[in-house]
Amino acid sequence: MQKTFTLEFDTLNIAKEEKDLKAILFNDNQKQDEPSDFCINNILNYSKNLEVQKSSTLGTIDFLRS
Repeated sequence: MQKTFTLEFDTLNIAKEEKDLKAILFNDNQKQDEPSDFCINNILNYSKNLEVQKSSTLGTIDFLRS
């Protein structure tokens, strides 16, 4: 029987790409996805200073106490 085409597989390259994709999907380096302490402190300070009051004419009023 005569071959009309041949599939060429580069198994080493495929294995490397698969490993890279798994590292991205399963996030081997989780430190990268965590917010910095500076960012967390900013959010906490904002929430501590935020005050929301109801108004009969305006609905609700948001303002910062600082």
